Amino acid sequence: FYMILKFYKRELIHEKKAELSKKEIAHIQDRIKLRETKEKEMKILRHDLRHVLIAISQMITDNKRNDALELINTYIRKVDSGNVKNYCNSYVIDSVIDYYVNVCKNNNIDFHIQICDFEDELDIPDYDFAVFISNCLENAVNATLKLETNRKISLVFLNNFGRLVLQIKNTYNGVIKLDKHKKPVNKAKDHGFGTKSIELFAQQNNLLLDYQITNELFVINVLLN
Repeated sequence: FYMILKFYKRELIHEKKAELSKKEIAHIQDRIKLRETKEKEMKILRHDLRHVLIAISQMITDNKRNDALELINTYIRKVDSGNVKNYCNSYVIDSVIDYYVNVCKNNNIDFHIQICDFEDELDIPDYDFAVFISNCLENAVNATLKLETNRKISLVFLNNFGRLVLQIKNTYNGVIKLDKHKKPVNKAKDHGFGTKSIELFAQQNNLLLDYQITNELFVINVLLN
């Protein structure tokens, strides 16, 4: 009877992982769509620029400087909100990072990004790596949101003497649960599988995963090749 229970438990875990994998892929697809929408909005803004400049010129000619200034500020706000930045040479990974840039901006989280070009060096498919980064950043955001102040996240991806190194670092409230292997665990619904997904991805791709944890900082280091 005990063996039967273990079997069903294992099957339920596999089903849960498959379900979350589908959710992760859906999240990535949503983030790609958001980026595509922003790019379309920027194309429209660039197309409308000539008309906006004509309107501003006419307002200045008519001595309606306040109206001209208001139109300029409105256009600047639209450009800022729709601005699409390229962080690396992967559209999928850019879409994920762009999503979390907006999440951090809306939640007063200081988000530092430093990424090298890695097109010819990364052996992992962009889509899979994007899911991995997304899981890491989601965990980082969830941790920083528990802080009232000093909300910080850093994503650094560098070529260190021919070895690709990813480091994601965030501030947190100092409260964390570790398993017997000194690895973080999260028993909250769904969140724990995000951490397990990170571990599984590292195992499947032969990545070296290392955690550095202090009372204020949580750091995940990944050696890719």
